[in-house]
Amino acid sequence: MKYILVKTPSILLSMAVLLCLGCNSSSSDKSDESLDVQNDEQALAERVTYTDQEVVVDDSATKNKPYAKAADIASLTLVAQIAPPQLEGVNLQANEVIIEGSKAYIGYNVQGETFAGAIDVIDISQANKPKLISSAVFNDTDVNGLAMHDKELYLAAATSNSNYSSPAIFQRILLSGGKLSDDYLTVDLPSFAGTDVNVSAKYVYVTSGAQAGYVTVLNSGDYSLHNSVAVDDARGVAVDNSDVAIIAGTNARLFLFDNEAGVLSQEYTLTGATIPYSKSTVEIIRNKAILGLGDGGTQIVCLTDGKVLEKIEQPVLDSVDSQATVTNAVTAYKRSLFMANGEAGVYMAVAVSNFKDKDCEENALQVVGKLQLEASTSVNHITYRNDILFVASGLGGLKIIKVDD
Repeated sequence: MKYILVKTPSILLSMAVLLCLGCNSSSSDKSDESLDVQNDEQALAERVTYTDQEVVVDDSATKNKPYAKAADIASLTLVAQIAPPQLEGVNLQANEVIIEGSKAYIGYNVQGETFAGAIDVIDISQANKPKLISSAVFNDTDVNGLAMHDKELYLAAATSNSNYSSPAIFQRILLSGGKLSDDYLTVDLPSFAGTDVNVSAKYVYVTSGAQAGYVTVLNSGDYSLHNSVAVDDARGVAVDNSDVAIIAGTNARLFLFDNEAGVLSQEYTLTGATIPYSKSTVEIIRNKAILGLGDGGTQIVCLTDGKVLEKIEQPVLDSVDSQATVTNAVTAYKRSLFMANGEAGVYMAVAVSNFKDKDCEENALQVVGKLQLEASTSVNHITYRNDILFVASGLGGLKIIKVDD
């Protein structure tokens, strides 16, 4: 299982965070030289291994006989693997993936007392030949969440830099020619770690947690504070047209924001996400929230009334602690849904209809099996868009899988 928050805050730090609410300050000072940008594609290519391997979906991992076999729905091919970047000989762990246009952006952090992280930019314009074109390593900052807007990459992060009142920060990095630059800006946030970030036309939404967690709403453009809402253990955020959904633990809650006003409008209580300081994710597809809720497994919730439309329990394995097989992240596209289940690996489910074709209706979602990938420490995050599946597998780096359906 991937813990976002493994560096336990002290009581004094928590008090400082509360006192700092609303005092978000910006800084573009790069004198600490914490960011090392690498844009040499030839050097970066050494981290990429190209493969052409069929990915088998094992249906013996399901409790019930599936109504369809994965092979009848799609063929999966592992096209490339990317080794994680290193900092002073230590492998960072892949924990976040977003896809925007012809690029994928990968976030890395470190488990334990060290604050360190990285970002990779991958050109996926040729699905069978993805290229690592840019990378940046932070020597003092965990990267926990990513979002992309125009030529700006947004980070939800945690830093050991003493210039900020608490470790939780938001960062904006400018891209040049599609590659990372060292032009960045930092906004101080309350709580111990920025956990996720997303952006709309008017606002940037950043979650931070765990203790004394918040949803911070920044104005797009100048990143000034628009609104701040106390949400304990805020974990993930998704934005889709007029909808903004925030997932939090412990226990799971789903918060909806009015995207025109940037204010909280609704709250639903769910089950799951009971393990403190853990990863949970949310995607929005046609008035539905697709949720990864840790020990609550996968849940699909109607944003209109909070009704749970579909649920898939976390896998239980005889040889693995149940806290290590929680559902860290879920992603859906067309009829297929993939789940990042920590040390249990990646599971696939299918629905009767395309997720975009149904509003708040049940869609006969059923698990078809587990992807047979080489062993990795833990599957932390997963994103499926445009027939490409990205699997962030911790110290195992990144796996890129082409899905032909």
